[in-house]
Order: sequence, then structure tokens, then C-alpha cells
Amino acid sequence: MTKIAYYVLLCFFSPLLIIVLLALLGVYFFWGILLSPIWLAILLVFFTYFGYKLIRERYFNVKMKFPTEFSEETKRQVALWGNIIQNKHKYDDEEIFCNDPLLIIEYNQPGLVPRNITEANVANVIRGTQHYIPITFPAQFLQQSNSVFAFNSMQTLDLALRDLYNNYHNTVTGRQDPIVGRVFVVEFRRAGTFEASEKFHIFD
Repeated sequence: MTKIAYYVLLCFFSPLLIIVLLALLGVYFFWGILLSPIWLAILLVFFTYFGYKLIRERYFNVKMKFPTEFSEETKRQVALWGNIIQNKHKYDDEEIFCNDPLLIIEYNQPGLVPRNITEANVANVIRGTQHYIPITFPAQFLQQSNSVFAFNSMQTLDLALRDLYNNYHNTVTGRQDPIVGRVFVVEFRRAGTFEASEKFHIFD
């Protein structure tokens, strides 16, 4: 009787048996979770959200066809602003959908040094434009860029271009410095695309 009990206990506490029992227990709980309506709903929401996010990012980047002049950081900022502006105007008509353009500056560092200015100085000129009201930038994306600016109207953006000209154009300053940078305007479309146009003679 003692030997029988010994072998029973030996089998019961066998590492292999314990692993098998734990595996069966894991399968039991796993299938229990899958069969639970609450967990099914949670898993469905989880995979739907991240699946949509992944597909949207890839589709958005392909569909937007970023200009080759845009840096990787500019592309990231434009994609973020695209989502923000699309959500802001998702119920608007197509005619008024494009009223939040972006002003983008791809800086030329050799043009900043002789003027003794920084990107922040140029950005402050833009933010100081008359009637300029910054669109709320989500806190989770940290600090806004000094290269990408969202406007509530094209008219205000044109005023910002005027201010940049008056502050940094060589004709106004009387100098022959290299340009501060290249200037682009981006207008979004409801289909998830955008149109980018370069503005010339702002700095030179």
C-alpha cells in the first residue's frame, strides 16, 4: 500500500505532469476567454482599432504622395495634421473642407546662420501673424513643429507669407544671404489626399 501511494505521489508531482496540467489549464482559460462575450468584444475592438490604424497609416502615406523635398519629420507632421483636419471637418461640405491649409518651411541652415536667426525666430514671425489662431495640437504628439503651421484660412496664411517676405527677403534687408528655406502650402481633400504647391520669392 505504501509503495502504491509512493508511485501515485511521484506521478502526481512529476514535472512533466505538472507542465501538462498547466498547459491544459491554460487552454481551458484561453477558450473560456474566447467564448466569453465580454472578452470577445474587447478583442474585437482591440484588433479593429489597431488594424484600422495600421491600414490607414499605410494607405494614407501612399495616397498622399509626399513631395521629395519634405523631410521625414515634415511628412510625419503633415500626416498628423491631415488626421486632425479631416476629423475637424468630417461633416463639412467639400467646398469649405479645404479652409485649413498648412504652411511648411523646409529650412536651409546656411541661410539662417548669416542672418543670425534660428528656426524658432522664423516660426515666431509666423505665429505673430495678424488673425493667426493656432489649431489645437494634441498633447500626446508633444511640441508643435517650427516647420509646419496650420491655419484657419488661406487669407491669414497669405498674411504670414507677407510677413516672412518683409522680414527676410533680400530685397527688403538689402543683403545677399542664402534663402532661409523653401516654402510650401498644403491643402487637404476629403478623399484623404492633399495638394502641395511651392511658394517662390518669399525669401529671395
